[in-house]
Amino acid sequence: MISVVMSTYKEPIEYIEQSINSILNQTYRDIEFVIIVDNPDNAEHIEYIQNRMSGDSRIKLSINEKNCGLTESLNRAIALARGTFIARMDADDIAEVDRLECQLAYLIENNLDLVGCNMRDMDENGNIIQGAITRYPTLDGIIKNYLKTNSAVPHPTWLVRKSVYLESGFYCDFPACEDYEFLTRIAIDGKRLGNVCAPKLRYRINSAGISCSKRVSQKTSLYYVRKN
Repeated sequence: MISVVMSTYKEPIEYIEQSINSILNQTYRDIEFVIIVDNPDNAEHIEYIQNRMSGDSRIKLSINEKNCGLTESLNRAIALARGTFIARMDADDIAEVDRLECQLAYLIENNLDLVGCNMRDMDENGNIIQGAITRYPTLDGIIKNYLKTNSAVPHPTWLVRKSVYLESGFYCDFPACEDYEFLTRIAIDGKRLGNVCAPKLRYRINSAGISCSKRVSQKTSLYYVRKN
């Protein structure tokens, strides 16, 4: 089973609806969907997800007692997950219908521990931005060479063996760049990384998102991880 983990905070309901639908409608059906609401005062999120649970038993909801941030919320979701594999999903992105099926096949065929995929960018209204497709490397050795300077497996697309989190430790409490720190840590431990070449996620360019609001913090954390 694949456990898909997602954390919500203050995203518009229409974003969350699109993200949830894209996971529940995957061609790979043996999943559970662990959703953490990281804002216990967001009654709209809680009510919406509870309503979705009544129609699909694969959804599991957990509500943080207080706002904990993405890193701690992901660690909580992973600890709750029962699957052999953990897939990341952000609450404002859209997975292509065969994302999980393609990534799992690629991971198994290539004996990988963690696999991502390329992405198409879309605007805040969900419109695909023409020509905006990532070109991340697919092979373990090339990815690890890239890691000397920057991340090369986009965090919203990860599919990871749960055993990797259990053996290597979960995410560290970084103000940003927790994904880059985790990748470098498991790469040093000899874990094998890859990317599906095809774009299997639509990534929303969101002016309120972490990547836009915490650029300075991300750059500082990136520099720290590289040097240490």
